Amino acid sequence: MSQLALSAKVLKLVPPFDGSTGFESWWRRFELACMQEKLDTSSWPHILPFCLSPKIFEEIRDLGLEGNLEGARKFLTSKYKSKYSESEAKYLLLRRRQAPHESLHELASDLYKMAVASKSDVSPQLMVRIFINAMASEEVSQKISEKKPSDIWEAVEMGNEYLAGTKSPDDADPSHLTLLALNRREGPYNIQKINSEIEEIKKSLKTLQINHRGAQCFNCGKVRDEPLDTKVKIGKGQGKLSSGGRQTGYR
Repeated sequence: MSQLALSAKVLKLVPPFDGSTGFESWWRRFELACMQEKLDTSSWPHILPFCLSPKIFEEIRDLGLEGNLEGARKFLTSKYKSKYSESEAKYLLLRRRQAPHESLHELASDLYKMAVASKSDVSPQLMVRIFINAMASEEVSQKISEKKPSDIWEAVEMGNEYLAGTKSPDDADPSHLTLLALNRREGPYNIQKINSEIEEIKKSLKTLQINHRGAQCFNCGKVRDEPLDTKVKIGKGQGKLSSGGRQTGYR
């Protein structure tokens, strides 16, 4: 399906962004619409330009942000600021769903912000239920629900612990969970860094051209399997003998 056709499906659920409202609240609706239509996140950068008014699209294009979803989002969020209305915050709070690659902590933080913006008296238990309902994994949400966490942050810790698989949520140690949450956020970066270092080591080994078969001739580059005759001494000139013996170019 073409990008125009995909954007048309989204625009049935959310109006084009024209700058008359805050971009952050509009973005939340855009996310919900894309998820409702089950559109892969890889298609979002190509769909977004069709969901902007001509004026807003020109701003993005002039800055070279066309196709750069994160860059365009940050720019528009910074330029077009507006707080949620109470009704809008309530609407988004109840319909919020965990996005791909979004951590449980990020989801909980966003839900908390929307709850504050809605100016509603949301109890800790209700926030936990909203959080569980927003989670992408039914298995993890069920495990958390069974443990009955006291607030949304305890629910995040239980979820991270279960996902890590190091131990069950019953044995959760707060200090361990705090470190685990930090490590989970930095994990992908560390793995990427390690992989990069491994590639550098591989490149270095290739440039060294290490050969374990035997001595290599510096004249023709051939390698011989038998060990170098230690009795033969090489002079300063390549292949020149300083004492009697056959001429060789092997190191």
